[in-house]
Amino acid sequence: LPDAQLANIADVCALQFQTARKYPDQLANAGLHAGSAYNRLSDFSKSVPILERVAQDTRVGGATRDDAKYQLALAYVGQGSALQPAAPERAVLFGKAIASLDELLTSPNVPRGSGLYNSSVFQRASAYQNRGGGTLDFNNAIDGFAALADGGAGVDPTLRDNARRNLIDVAVKAGANELKPETNDSPAAQRAVALYEKALRFDPRNLDLNVGLGEARLIIARGAAAPDKAAWFERARDAYREALNAGPSGAKASA
Repeated sequence: LPDAQLANIADVCALQFQTARKYPDQLANAGLHAGSAYNRLSDFSKSVPILERVAQDTRVGGATRDDAKYQLALAYVGQGSALQPAAPERAVLFGKAIASLDELLTSPNVPRGSGLYNSSVFQRASAYQNRGGGTLDFNNAIDGFAALADGGAGVDPTLRDNARRNLIDVAVKAGANELKPETNDSPAAQRAVALYEKALRFDPRNLDLNVGLGEARLIIARGAAAPDKAAWFERARDAYREALNAGPSGAKASA
């Protein structure tokens, strides 16, 4: 729909939402439609207060409240994404999105493998990815994307492929976060190895991942006990060799 027509629909539904206070089902349906329309228009200042009321109204049916929680999470993400990375409110908004999706994923009305369930897993992982507050956020993002990247029940090919791309992007950033310049921290390098190896399952020829894996293994080799040094140097060489193979993918490959 054209934005003007969508905005008109949103405003009509919002008006119905304001006048249907005595009728929970009408209120919820009008609010859900208004909030969803405002989300599509990126008018989150209007969608959030409406969707919060629907999601928290215990008089409303569970399925409608779950739909509202999903749309509310999208609205929080939209608000957070519009802020500068250093803005303190940004992390708070992504946290609210994650909390809303956590409630949704434990709802008895949302069976595992359903479209809403899988979309919520993806959006939750994306919220952790965008918040990017450190190792825990990156790991939660990777775990969420990995749950979809293998395919499985109800995961359509587009969602699977998007999950794989996002997983690789997060792993590259998370590994770099562990391997800070001039680091000689073997435990951090071990964490980076685990991140890179998990992502390489889905893109074995990725140049960024293989170079990062080689760097992490090299750090481990330098700090390893004498009996283990040779094996770690060999593993590092394997990763660098793979990075040099023909036709790699990744940001560095296209640079």
